[in-house]
Order: sequence, then structure tokens, then C-alpha cells
Amino acid sequence: MNKKTLISGVLLVGLLSGAVMAHPKFESAAEKAEFKEKMRHGKHHRMEDGKDLFRAALRHLDLTDEQKEQLKAVKNAKKGTFKVKRQEIHGLKKQMRQLMNAEQIDEGAIKALSLQIAELKADQLIQRAQLKQEVMKLLTDEQKSKLEAIKEKRIAKMKTRHEKMKQRFEME
Repeated sequence: MNKKTLISGVLLVGLLSGAVMAHPKFESAAEKAEFKEKMRHGKHHRMEDGKDLFRAALRHLDLTDEQKEQLKAVKNAKKGTFKVKRQEIHGLKKQMRQLMNAEQIDEGAIKALSLQIAELKADQLIQRAQLKQEVMKLLTDEQKSKLEAIKEKRIAKMKTRHEKMKQRFEME
């Protein structure tokens, strides 16, 4: 066997084993079907299982057309300020990377920059809380209780996932 064939074989085995290891394991056929559906519609990159759960939950509340318009107006009113804060933080983080990679470390500058970033992130959290409060004012009592039920269901699902992962790591 020549070197090219041997190297090609080793690379092929390496690639195939990586693909097998990256493929998720499913406990049921329903779980596998749900995964395939998400992949088919490109939802595997969306934040429905993470950061943007509030917006995802709102889709299940049967909002009236008037409520949808009001939500859109509230969102559009806040959109600019969210973008500005995000850009400011991005710029400060870029400066931080430069400071961290410099030959001479300037501790004072790093501390000052981290305080600026922390302040902007705190502002973002306050803005997010205010937006959520405004949205909640637009919902009926029935929609609020339905939203709470969705939240509780999500928390239970996350706890179950956490327990499964904990068990997997204990087995290994």
C-alpha cells in the first residue's frame, strides 16, 4: 500500500468518525421527527430554545390584529436604542481584545473598559425588562396565564434536559 492510499484511508476514517460522533442520539421516534422538522425549516439556528423565548411564546397566544400592531409599534420604538447599545458594546469589546493582546498590559484601561461594558449591559437588561413590561400590559389576563403556563412548561423541559445531560456525563 502506498503512502497516498494510507493517508487517504486515515483521513476518511477520521472524517467519518467525527460525523458519527456529531450526530445526535434520540430517545424516541417523536424526538427524532421533531429534530428533522427543525432542521428542514432552518430553525436549528434560531433562538427559540434560548434567548428569544419570549417572542416565541407570544406566537402561541392567539393575539388579535390590534395587539399585533401594538406589539410591532412597541418593538419598533425600542429597536433603535437596542441597536445603538449593541454597537457600542461591540466597539468596546473590540477595544478590549486589543488591550488584552497588547504587549504591555494596561490594567487601569482594562478595568475602566470592563466597567463601561458592564454599565452598557446593565442598561440593555433594563431596556429589555421595560420592553417586556410594555408587552405584558398589552396582553389580556387569559393570555398572561397562558404565557405563564408556557414558561413553566419550558422550565420543566429544561430541568429534564439538564438531568439527562447530568446522567450522560455520570455514565462516561
